[in-house]
Amino acid sequence: MLTKEEALAIQAEWDRQQEVYLPCREEAASALVDLVGAPARVLDLAGGTGTLARRLLDRLPGAEVTVLDLSPALLAIAEASLPGVELVRADLGSAGWTEALPHKEYDFVLTMTAMHCFAAEPLRRLYREVRGVLAPGGVFANADRMPDAPVRTEPSDAWARWWAGIAAHPALEALVGHQNGASADFYPPVSWHVDALRAAGFAEVGTPWRRHDQAVVRAISSPGGPGTPRSSAPPA
Repeated sequence: MLTKEEALAIQAEWDRQQEVYLPCREEAASALVDLVGAPARVLDLAGGTGTLARRLLDRLPGAEVTVLDLSPALLAIAEASLPGVELVRADLGSAGWTEALPHKEYDFVLTMTAMHCFAAEPLRRLYREVRGVLAPGGVFANADRMPDAPVRTEPSDAWARWWAGIAAHPALEALVGHQNGASADFYPPVSWHVDALRAAGFAEVGTPWRRHDQAVVRAISSPGGPGTPRSSAPPA
């Protein structure tokens, strides 16, 4: 069984290897958490080991958080480090993933260094689906590399070493073979995300944080329609 201490150590190693892909990762994570108000029901989309959810709960311990990911190994780490957090295993690339969620609506949907795994058309579809699970006036925010010019990515030794390391743990070795699928490595500019989110039906789209080729794009769902938002959307 994975202990909380082991899970936290694995999460720290996860953060270090992810900095290869998002060097200002800590700033980006903080920018995402800054967007969240209370009370809040939050969906951590493709939340992996739960490092973003942990930062959020450190800031807002009363938040109601769901972590969704496809990898059972990553979810096992999240479960050990974040007892009580709702965990969902679902494939964002498949239709019907929203049916696996424990709630019909969320005030915030956050994601970090994950949306580049989807090619253009699947990502446009995913943005529409995210819009459908947000409460009126709810906020979606995506932190990733969003360069103005095309980039070429190469596999990182840090990524392979991290997976090899957790595969050696008795509580995780049987789960590692069920990793997420291959990444599309799609890194369009901020303007592409803005246009795609507007086309998905979001009422307001902006960029509250940017460093070099890294950015957070935030989109607010329309306040119209049935129901009342559980929390107000923050200003740009």
